Amino acid sequence: MSKQEFFPEKAEAIPTIYAYKLSNDTSHRSKLKIGFTNRTAQGRIREQIGGTRAEFQIVI
Repeated sequence: MSKQEFFPEKAEAIPTIYAYKLSNDTSHRSKLKIGFTNRTAQGRIREQIGGTRAEFQIVI
């Protein structure tokens, strides 16, 4: 087994800290949700809100 097969190259990770608010959720209107991901912030937020189709706005 070659060294290349034993230690495969990893995809480049871009760590991201983000904050967003849910525009149409009245119970969380003045609150920010904060998260961390190695993927895109938009993709991760869509995973978090799931099928609710909630509108969100990335603040940071």
